[in-house]
Amino acid sequence: MKSIVCFALLCALLVSGLYTTGMALADQSATLHQGRVTVAVPDDWQPPDSYGEDGMVLCPPDPRAWPVEVVLWPIPEGGAWTADAAAAAHEAVIGRAYPYTRRDSSAFLTTEGKRGLQVVGEVRTTSGRTVTSMFIAFVADEYYCAIGTFSLPDRYERALADYLQPIARSLQLAEAGHEAPPIARPTVTDPPPAVVSSSHQ
Repeated sequence: MKSIVCFALLCALLVSGLYTTGMALADQSATLHQGRVTVAVPDDWQPPDSYGEDGMVLCPPDPRAWPVEVVLWPIPEGGAWTADAAAAAHEAVIGRAYPYTRRDSSAFLTTEGKRGLQVVGEVRTTSGRTVTSMFIAFVADEYYCAIGTFSLPDRYERALADYLQPIARSLQLAEAGHEAPPIARPTVTDPPPAVVSSSHQ
């Protein structure tokens, strides 16, 4: 899946702390796949940077914070149409890049009443450092959606409350009846290894 490939590669990029940002814009509304997915971006964040129609990166104003990523991909054949299944699929991608352990999960609700699953876990990088992984998974129509980020373990509560949850609460997902082209299903490839940079220590 194209989105799975993008997330795996970006996962390495985010954990390495090498992602760069640009100028800030005011009152942004970011969309994917011709409006199938929409999130509100705070006015002090950087402009959204998308990679195709299946994913985008949102950069908070704090230079020490990892970006927040929004990614969607088709529900695989035989896959369950649940947020739990979306979370498990997302964790499988993270686990392909790094040793990963789930630490906690809880129900999540968007402003519009869409139910999701919030998951907090730990990633062990190739340098042996522990990084907190957090994401919120959703399911809608024929696709999964995950909004996620990383942080150092002692900063994850702030990252969760100040960055990840506000973006996820604003999420709007198109349900049945919304006309949009099918999401492509390219081949999955393994991501390159990465390490945490000194800028995130």
